[in-house]
Amino acid sequence: MQFVVRQPVFDDHDVVQYYELAIEKLADEDFDAAANVATIAAALQRIPPQSKAIVLCSLPLLTSETLTQLPPARTILAVNPCETDAPRLLPVMAALRKRGYSFELADFQPDAGMEQYFGLTEMVGINPDACRPEVRRHVLAVN
Repeated sequence: MQFVVRQPVFDDHDVVQYYELAIEKLADEDFDAAANVATIAAALQRIPPQSKAIVLCSLPLLTSETLTQLPPARTILAVNPCETDAPRLLPVMAALRKRGYSFELADFQPDAGMEQYFGLTEMVGINPDACRPEVRRHVLAVN
């Protein structure tokens, strides 16, 4: 059984810009791309129709053909490059971009290796708690 946690993401004027969807499942369940996509599709039906959803995706989900059942106009695929090596992730992202999907770099941390993802992503998600102290001060000052 899977559950979806829906977290609104606000802009500077406290208006909801996106919803971040996180799939929670029982610890003993194996990965099932079709079940994940069905859960995300059901969650998309429960947010305003003009809203987009950010969905954290693993490489197995990104490479699953069932992922393309999600509407590109409403789905932003979040990837964490630290969890998958670039030679495997970049071609998958490029192929999905051609199909109309948008990407977010999740839990971004400044690193020279991240630059290769910039041409494929529209958004960068920053976790200030995971940043070095000097970067964290800057991120918090910008927010």
